[in-house]
Amino acid sequence: MKRQILLLDGLGPALESTQRRSGLVQANALAASLVRSVAHLSRSYPLLLVLFTLEAGRDMRSGDELTSAFSSPSNSICGISPGGMLGRTLLTGIDTVILLHDTVDAGLNDGDLIAEVVKDRVGPSLGQWVIWA
Repeated sequence: MKRQILLLDGLGPALESTQRRSGLVQANALAASLVRSVAHLSRSYPLLLVLFTLEAGRDMRSGDELTSAFSSPSNSICGISPGGMLGRTLLTGIDTVILLHDTVDAGLNDGDLIAEVVKDRVGPSLGQWVIWA
């Protein structure tokens, strides 16, 4: 059997649009329903890998941030909250979060990224990172 990948992109703007139209409660309900559906899909089909593409926001007030190993007082990466205001709802159903850092300030080749595991509920990968050329 082959592994299958399901990529969900554009989720943040869709939830933000729902929030503007119908309010935060409706957008949160939609996000929670999506997370339950994806969890059901991944349990029903063990060879399915579900990937979300989310924009990372830096809301230092929420207290629910994911901390990067590359954080320091001098840079802007301290706490990462995926999905803006709905980040907590989305994070409850996501087992692993990988943050992609731009490497312009790191002195690496143009176009390279640093892929860092900032949340790993199911394995020992938290804090690991690699240069992704």
